Amino acid sequence: MSILVGNKNKTSAWLLAAFVLLILFSSLLSELFQAPDIDISKIGLFDNPIKSNNLADIKSLKLKNRIGIFELEKNDFWSLSSPRKLKANEIVIKNLIKEIMGIKDRKLYKNDQLNLASFGLDQPQSEIKITFKDQTSYNFQFGVVNPIDNSTYLSLGDSDMLYHIENLNAKASALALSELIDSKIFNSLPIKTKQIKIFMGKNKNPYLNFSKVGDEKWAGVSKRALSSEKVESFLFDLYNSKALMILDQLSVDVSANLKSYLDRPQYRLELTDHQGNTFKYTVSYPLKAITELKLEKNQAVLVKSNHRKFPFVVSKQTLELFTAREKSFRENKVKKYIY
Repeated sequence: MSILVGNKNKTSAWLLAAFVLLILFSSLLSELFQAPDIDISKIGLFDNPIKSNNLADIKSLKLKNRIGIFELEKNDFWSLSSPRKLKANEIVIKNLIKEIMGIKDRKLYKNDQLNLASFGLDQPQSEIKITFKDQTSYNFQFGVVNPIDNSTYLSLGDSDMLYHIENLNAKASALALSELIDSKIFNSLPIKTKQIKIFMGKNKNPYLNFSKVGDEKWAGVSKRALSSEKVESFLFDLYNSKALMILDQLSVDVSANLKSYLDRPQYRLELTDHQGNTFKYTVSYPLKAITELKLEKNQAVLVKSNHRKFPFVVSKQTLELFTAREKSFRENKVKKYIY
Protein backbone atom coordinates (compact mmCIF):
# COMPACT_ATOMS: atom_id res chain seq x y z
CA MET A 1 0.00 0.00 0.00
CA SER A 2 2.84 2.41 0.88
CA ILE A 3 4.53 1.70 -2.48
CA LEU A 4 1.38 2.67 -4.33
CA VAL A 5 1.16 5.96 -2.44
CA GLY A 6 4.81 6.71 -3.18
CA ASN A 7 4.30 6.11 -6.91
CA LYS A 8 1.27 8.36 -6.90
CA ASN A 9 3.27 11.13 -5.23
CA LYS A 10 6.03 10.84 -7.83
CA THR A 11 3.51 10.87 -10.66
CA SER A 12 1.84 13.98 -9.19
CA ALA A 13 5.19 15.72 -8.87
CA TRP A 14 6.06 14.99 -12.51
CA LEU A 15 2.68 16.20 -13.71
CA LEU A 16 3.01 19.41 -11.69
CA ALA A 17 6.48 20.05 -13.07
CA ALA A 18 5.28 19.45 -16.62
CA PHE A 19 2.35 21.86 -16.09
CA VAL A 20 4.70 24.59 -14.78
CA LEU A 21 7.02 24.11 -17.77
CA LEU A 22 4.04 24.34 -20.14
CA ILE A 23 2.97 27.66 -18.60
CA LEU A 24 6.52 29.05 -18.84
CA PHE A 25 6.79 27.91 -22.45
CA SER A 26 3.42 29.51 -23.32
CA SER A 27 4.47 32.78 -21.68
CA LEU A 28 7.71 32.75 -23.63
CA LEU A 29 5.86 32.20 -26.91
CA SER A 30 3.47 35.03 -26.06
CA GLU A 31 6.36 37.41 -25.42
CA LEU A 32 8.15 36.32 -28.59
CA PHE A 33 5.19 36.64 -30.95
CA GLN A 34 3.29 39.62 -29.49
CA ALA A 35 4.55 42.95 -30.74
CA PRO A 36 6.17 44.85 -27.85
CA ASP A 37 4.46 47.88 -26.40
CA ILE A 38 5.94 51.18 -27.49
CA ASP A 39 7.55 53.80 -25.31
CA ILE A 40 4.99 56.62 -25.29
CA SER A 41 7.61 59.19 -24.30
CA LYS A 42 9.35 58.71 -27.63
CA ILE A 43 6.37 59.28 -29.91
CA GLY A 44 3.89 61.30 -27.84
CA LEU A 45 0.53 60.59 -26.26
CA PHE A 46 -2.74 59.71 -27.98
CA ASP A 47 -3.85 62.73 -30.02
CA ASN A 48 -7.63 62.75 -29.62
CA PRO A 49 -9.33 64.27 -32.70
CA ILE A 50 -12.46 65.12 -30.66
CA LYS A 51 -11.72 68.33 -28.78
CA SER A 52 -13.76 70.94 -26.92
CA ASN A 53 -13.19 73.52 -29.68
CA ASN A 54 -14.76 71.36 -32.41
CA LEU A 55 -17.75 69.90 -30.52
CA ALA A 56 -20.15 72.36 -32.15
CA ASP A 57 -19.09 71.07 -35.59
CA ILE A 58 -20.16 67.45 -34.97
CA LYS A 59 -22.85 66.53 -37.48
CA SER A 60 -23.60 62.86 -36.84
CA LEU A 61 -22.72 59.83 -34.75
CA LYS A 62 -23.02 56.16 -35.61
CA LEU A 63 -22.89 53.56 -32.85
CA LYS A 64 -22.48 49.87 -33.61
CA ASN A 65 -22.48 47.35 -30.78
CA ARG A 66 -23.65 43.81 -29.98
CA ILE A 67 -27.24 45.05 -29.71
CA GLY A 68 -27.53 46.84 -33.05
CA ILE A 69 -26.58 49.80 -35.23
CA PHE A 70 -27.82 53.25 -34.24
CA GLU A 71 -27.43 56.37 -36.35
CA LEU A 72 -27.92 59.84 -34.89
CA GLU A 73 -27.96 63.32 -36.41
CA LYS A 74 -27.47 66.70 -34.80
CA ASN A 75 -29.41 69.77 -35.89
CA ASP A 76 -30.89 71.95 -33.17
CA PHE A 77 -30.86 68.78 -31.04
CA TRP A 78 -29.76 65.16 -31.31
CA SER A 79 -32.20 62.76 -32.96
CA LEU A 80 -32.13 59.13 -34.08
CA SER A 81 -32.34 58.59 -37.82
CA SER A 82 -32.03 54.79 -37.71
CA PRO A 83 -33.44 52.28 -36.81
CA ARG A 84 -36.26 54.63 -35.68
CA LYS A 85 -36.78 58.35 -36.21
CA LEU A 86 -37.08 59.66 -32.65
CA LYS A 87 -35.69 62.42 -30.47
CA ALA A 88 -32.50 61.21 -28.80
CA ASN A 89 -31.54 61.34 -25.15
CA GLU A 90 -29.26 64.39 -25.15
CA ILE A 91 -27.67 63.50 -21.81
CA VAL A 92 -26.63 60.00 -22.93
CA ILE A 93 -25.18 61.27 -26.24
CA LYS A 94 -23.31 64.16 -24.62
CA ASN A 95 -21.89 61.84 -21.95
CA LEU A 96 -20.75 59.39 -24.62
CA ILE A 97 -18.94 62.14 -26.57
CA LYS A 98 -17.48 63.49 -23.32
CA GLU A 99 -16.12 60.02 -22.51
CA ILE A 100 -14.49 59.81 -25.95
CA MET A 101 -12.95 63.26 -25.46
CA GLY A 102 -11.49 62.12 -22.15
CA ILE A 103 -9.82 58.93 -23.40
CA LYS A 104 -6.62 58.23 -21.46
CA ASP A 105 -4.05 55.86 -22.88
CA ARG A 106 -1.77 53.57 -20.90
CA LYS A 107 0.29 51.87 -23.58
CA LEU A 108 0.71 51.90 -27.34
CA TYR A 109 1.01 48.83 -29.55
CA LYS A 110 1.68 48.31 -33.23
CA ASN A 111 -1.41 47.81 -35.34
CA ASP A 112 -0.84 44.30 -36.70
CA GLN A 113 -2.99 41.20 -37.10
CA LEU A 114 -1.62 39.49 -33.98
CA ASN A 115 -2.39 42.43 -31.72
CA LEU A 116 -5.77 43.04 -33.35
CA ALA A 117 -6.76 39.45 -32.55
CA SER A 118 -5.20 39.52 -29.06
CA PHE A 119 -7.08 42.67 -28.07
CA GLY A 120 -10.42 41.74 -29.67
CA LEU A 121 -10.11 44.49 -32.28
CA ASP A 122 -10.51 42.11 -35.21
CA GLN A 123 -14.14 41.82 -34.04
CA PRO A 124 -14.71 45.00 -31.98
CA GLN A 125 -17.13 45.03 -29.04
CA SER A 126 -18.36 48.44 -30.20
CA GLU A 127 -17.65 51.10 -32.83
CA ILE A 128 -18.37 54.81 -32.74
CA LYS A 129 -18.07 56.86 -35.90
CA ILE A 130 -18.17 60.64 -35.44
CA THR A 131 -18.63 62.84 -38.51
CA PHE A 132 -18.14 66.61 -38.68
CA LYS A 133 -19.87 69.20 -40.86
CA ASP A 134 -16.92 69.23 -43.27
CA GLN A 135 -17.46 65.44 -43.76
CA THR A 136 -14.29 64.56 -41.84
CA SER A 137 -14.98 61.40 -39.83
CA TYR A 138 -13.21 59.35 -37.16
CA ASN A 139 -13.97 55.72 -36.40
CA PHE A 140 -13.28 54.55 -32.83
CA GLN A 141 -13.22 50.76 -32.40
CA PHE A 142 -13.16 49.23 -28.92
CA GLY A 143 -11.91 45.74 -28.10
CA VAL A 144 -12.16 43.38 -25.14
CA VAL A 145 -12.54 44.74 -21.61
CA ASN A 146 -10.20 43.68 -18.82
CA PRO A 147 -12.49 43.48 -15.76
CA ILE A 148 -9.55 43.45 -13.35
CA ASP A 149 -8.35 47.00 -14.10
CA ASN A 150 -11.39 48.16 -16.15
CA SER A 151 -9.34 48.84 -19.26
CA THR A 152 -9.90 48.14 -22.94
CA TYR A 153 -8.19 48.55 -26.31
CA LEU A 154 -8.81 51.10 -29.04
CA SER A 155 -8.06 51.41 -32.72
CA LEU A 156 -8.67 54.70 -34.50
CA GLY A 157 -9.35 54.60 -38.22
CA ASP A 158 -6.27 53.71 -40.25
CA SER A 159 -3.81 54.65 -37.50
CA ASP A 160 -0.79 52.32 -37.32
CA MET A 161 -1.10 52.31 -33.51
CA LEU A 162 -3.39 50.50 -31.07
CA TYR A 163 -4.10 52.03 -27.68
CA HIS A 164 -4.52 50.41 -24.27
CA ILE A 165 -6.97 52.77 -22.56
CA GLU A 166 -9.24 53.15 -19.55
CA ASN A 167 -12.69 51.76 -20.30
CA LEU A 168 -15.52 54.17 -21.08
CA ASN A 169 -18.02 54.65 -18.26
CA ALA A 170 -20.73 55.16 -20.88
CA LYS A 171 -20.59 51.41 -21.74
CA ALA A 172 -21.00 51.92 -25.49
CA SER A 173 -21.05 48.16 -26.06
CA ALA A 174 -24.28 47.80 -24.06
CA LEU A 175 -26.28 50.89 -25.07
CA ALA A 176 -29.72 49.93 -26.37
CA LEU A 177 -32.43 51.82 -28.25
CA SER A 178 -34.41 52.39 -25.05
CA GLU A 179 -31.45 54.27 -23.54
CA LEU A 180 -30.71 56.33 -26.66
CA ILE A 181 -34.22 57.75 -27.09
CA ASP A 182 -35.59 60.64 -25.07
CA SER A 183 -38.42 59.12 -23.06
CA LYS A 184 -39.08 62.26 -21.03
CA ILE A 185 -42.47 63.75 -21.77
CA PHE A 186 -42.15 67.23 -20.29
CA ASN A 187 -39.02 68.96 -21.55
CA SER A 188 -39.13 72.29 -19.73
CA LEU A 189 -36.60 72.04 -16.89
CA PRO A 190 -38.13 72.90 -13.49
CA ILE A 191 -35.52 75.58 -12.80
CA LYS A 192 -36.22 77.25 -16.19
CA THR A 193 -40.03 77.15 -16.00
CA LYS A 194 -41.65 80.57 -15.57
CA GLN A 195 -45.37 79.77 -15.91
CA ILE A 196 -47.68 76.77 -15.51
CA LYS A 197 -51.22 76.54 -16.85
CA ILE A 198 -53.51 73.52 -16.56
CA PHE A 199 -56.92 73.38 -18.26
CA MET A 200 -59.83 70.97 -17.87
CA GLY A 201 -60.74 69.49 -21.25
CA LYS A 202 -61.16 72.23 -23.86
CA ASN A 203 -61.93 75.00 -21.36
CA LYS A 204 -60.32 78.32 -22.26
CA ASN A 205 -59.66 79.35 -18.66
CA PRO A 206 -57.04 77.40 -16.69
CA TYR A 207 -57.91 76.03 -13.28
CA LEU A 208 -54.24 76.29 -12.29
CA ASN A 209 -52.20 79.30 -13.35
CA PHE A 210 -48.87 79.83 -11.59
CA SER A 211 -46.26 82.44 -12.51
CA LYS A 212 -42.74 82.89 -11.26
CA VAL A 213 -42.10 86.29 -9.71
CA GLY A 214 -38.42 87.16 -9.82
CA ASP A 215 -35.98 84.25 -9.59
CA GLU A 216 -37.47 82.24 -6.75
CA LYS A 217 -41.03 83.13 -5.73
CA TRP A 218 -44.23 81.75 -7.24
CA ALA A 219 -47.72 83.31 -7.28
CA GLY A 220 -51.18 82.02 -8.16
CA VAL A 221 -53.81 83.55 -10.42
CA SER A 222 -54.83 85.99 -7.67
CA LYS A 223 -51.15 86.95 -7.18
CA ARG A 224 -51.27 85.17 -3.86
CA ALA A 225 -47.87 83.84 -2.81
CA LEU A 226 -47.31 80.10 -3.17
CA SER A 227 -44.80 77.75 -1.60
CA SER A 228 -41.83 77.64 -3.96
CA GLU A 229 -40.87 74.27 -2.51
CA LYS A 230 -44.29 72.77 -3.32
CA VAL A 231 -44.42 74.21 -6.84
CA GLU A 232 -40.90 73.05 -7.66
CA SER A 233 -41.66 69.60 -6.21
CA PHE A 234 -44.66 69.41 -8.57
CA LEU A 235 -42.49 70.45 -11.54
CA PHE A 236 -39.83 67.93 -10.56
CA ASP A 237 -42.41 65.09 -10.53
CA LEU A 238 -43.79 66.32 -13.85
CA TYR A 239 -40.35 66.56 -15.47
CA ASN A 240 -39.36 63.07 -14.30
CA SER A 241 -42.47 61.41 -15.74
CA LYS A 242 -41.39 58.88 -18.36
CA ALA A 243 -43.19 57.26 -21.22
CA LEU A 244 -44.12 53.60 -21.27
CA MET A 245 -44.15 53.76 -25.08
CA ILE A 246 -43.52 56.19 -27.90
CA LEU A 247 -46.09 55.52 -30.60
CA ASP A 248 -44.08 56.00 -33.78
CA GLN A 249 -45.32 52.89 -35.59
CA LEU A 250 -49.09 52.41 -35.63
CA SER A 251 -51.64 50.83 -37.91
CA VAL A 252 -54.19 53.14 -39.55
CA ASP A 253 -57.01 51.83 -37.33
CA VAL A 254 -55.14 52.24 -34.05
CA SER A 255 -53.90 55.68 -35.07
CA ALA A 256 -57.47 56.81 -35.77
CA ASN A 257 -58.65 55.35 -32.47
CA LEU A 258 -55.98 57.19 -30.47
CA LYS A 259 -56.67 60.45 -32.29
CA SER A 260 -60.24 60.32 -31.00
CA TYR A 261 -58.90 60.32 -27.43
CA LEU A 262 -56.71 63.35 -28.07
CA ASP A 263 -59.57 65.21 -29.73
CA ARG A 264 -61.46 64.99 -26.42
CA PRO A 265 -58.72 65.59 -23.82
CA GLN A 266 -59.14 65.29 -20.10
CA TYR A 267 -56.45 67.92 -19.42
CA ARG A 268 -54.29 70.37 -21.30
CA LEU A 269 -51.02 71.72 -19.94
CA GLU A 270 -48.89 74.70 -20.95
CA LEU A 271 -45.35 75.26 -19.65
CA THR A 272 -43.53 78.49 -20.50
CA ASP A 273 -39.78 78.71 -19.97
CA HIS A 274 -37.52 81.65 -19.11
CA GLN A 275 -37.02 82.44 -22.81
CA GLY A 276 -40.75 82.69 -23.52
CA ASN A 277 -41.06 79.31 -25.28
CA THR A 278 -44.41 77.64 -24.57
CA PHE A 279 -44.72 73.86 -24.62
CA LYS A 280 -48.28 72.54 -24.94
CA TYR A 281 -49.45 69.08 -23.91
CA THR A 282 -52.74 67.24 -24.38
CA VAL A 283 -53.60 64.52 -21.85
CA SER A 284 -56.29 61.95 -22.65
CA TYR A 285 -58.78 60.07 -20.53
CA PRO A 286 -57.67 56.52 -19.56
CA LEU A 287 -57.46 54.26 -22.60
CA LYS A 288 -59.61 51.25 -23.21
CA ALA A 289 -57.89 47.94 -23.91
CA ILE A 290 -55.80 48.05 -27.11
CA THR A 291 -54.64 44.58 -28.15
CA GLU A 292 -52.11 45.79 -30.72
CA LEU A 293 -50.30 47.82 -28.04
CA LYS A 294 -50.82 45.18 -25.32
CA LEU A 295 -52.56 47.75 -23.14
CA GLU A 296 -55.13 46.74 -20.56
CA LYS A 297 -58.26 48.76 -19.92
CA ASN A 298 -57.89 51.95 -17.82
CA GLN A 299 -54.17 51.43 -17.13
CA ALA A 300 -52.64 54.15 -19.31
CA VAL A 301 -53.26 57.57 -20.86
CA LEU A 302 -51.96 59.38 -23.94
CA VAL A 303 -49.88 62.54 -23.86
CA LYS A 304 -49.25 64.53 -27.04
CA SER A 305 -46.87 67.47 -27.19
CA ASN A 306 -46.81 70.29 -29.75
CA HIS A 307 -43.03 69.93 -30.12
CA ARG A 308 -42.80 66.14 -30.45
CA LYS A 309 -43.93 64.24 -33.54
CA PHE A 310 -45.35 61.16 -31.82
CA PRO A 311 -47.65 60.71 -28.80
CA PHE A 312 -46.59 58.98 -25.59
CA VAL A 313 -48.29 56.28 -23.56
CA VAL A 314 -47.87 56.94 -19.84
CA SER A 315 -49.11 55.31 -16.67
CA LYS A 316 -52.57 56.32 -15.47
CA GLN A 317 -50.91 57.39 -12.21
CA THR A 318 -49.58 60.45 -14.06
CA LEU A 319 -53.13 61.87 -13.88
CA GLU A 320 -52.66 62.36 -10.14
CA LEU A 321 -50.38 65.29 -10.94
CA PHE A 322 -53.32 67.14 -12.49
CA THR A 323 -55.77 66.75 -9.62
CA ALA A 324 -54.14 69.33 -7.33
CA ARG A 325 -55.71 72.74 -6.71
CA GLU A 326 -54.08 76.06 -5.94
CA LYS A 327 -54.73 75.90 -2.20
CA SER A 328 -52.55 72.78 -1.93
CA PHE A 329 -49.57 74.86 -3.14
CA ARG A 330 -49.96 77.65 -0.60
CA GLU A 331 -47.66 78.13 2.36
CA ASN A 332 -48.74 76.25 5.46
CA LYS A 333 -50.23 78.64 7.99
CA VAL A 334 -48.55 78.69 11.37
CA LYS A 335 -51.04 78.88 14.19
CA LYS A 336 -50.15 81.30 16.94
CA TYR A 337 -51.14 80.58 20.49
CA ILE A 338 -51.29 83.18 23.26
CA TYR A 339 -50.51 81.92 26.71
